[in-house]
Amino acid sequence: MSFDQPRSHRHIPASQALEALSPPAGSSRICIGDITRVLDDRAWGVIVLALAFPCLIPMPIPGFGLVFGAPLLVISLQLAAGQKRPWLPAVLSRQSIDLETWKKSLAVILPRMRKVEKILRYRLPWLSSTAGERLTGIMMVIVSALLLLPVPFTNIPLGIILCLLGLGLFERDGIVLLIAWSLSLIALMVFSGLILFGGTAVIGLFA
Repeated sequence: MSFDQPRSHRHIPASQALEALSPPAGSSRICIGDITRVLDDRAWGVIVLALAFPCLIPMPIPGFGLVFGAPLLVISLQLAAGQKRPWLPAVLSRQSIDLETWKKSLAVILPRMRKVEKILRYRLPWLSSTAGERLTGIMMVIVSALLLLPVPFTNIPLGIILCLLGLGLFERDGIVLLIAWSLSLIALMVFSGLILFGGTAVIGLFA
């Protein structure tokens, strides 16, 4: 796998791209398909951020992780496979979130995101090359799959990792990608430990 040159870098903040996302006129809900309409050379980062940042808002909604985790997993698999543009099947594209909830989420997340953006810059370009993007996709597959697991209180930490992966992709910041890759592997080890511990405990009950 060769490390070719990264795609062109534009200085449009991720927060600005997220803020510009809006549903069709007259609609009170924003669909996952509306999000995937943002297609430029950093579409992957935009979509990952848009799907991941709602996970940072504590919401006692059953299946909330599934609503965003499933599209994230599909997108991640495509990025890992080297697909040029993201695509979602209709059943996932129609998944939606109430527009008011979306706006409230933006109001909480965007001020914090703008602070983070001040320290982001175009660094270690080989990490955002096509090969680097595919490795990022693999890490996203891991974290998205963990997000689908019915483990309480994990949406926020996993959402943070996904947002870092999205920001690293969007801003072509190799340092942020390295941090996000490391956190992805740590999350995998923690979840593996929890599953192993839980499995051992269950076996002990019936031993």
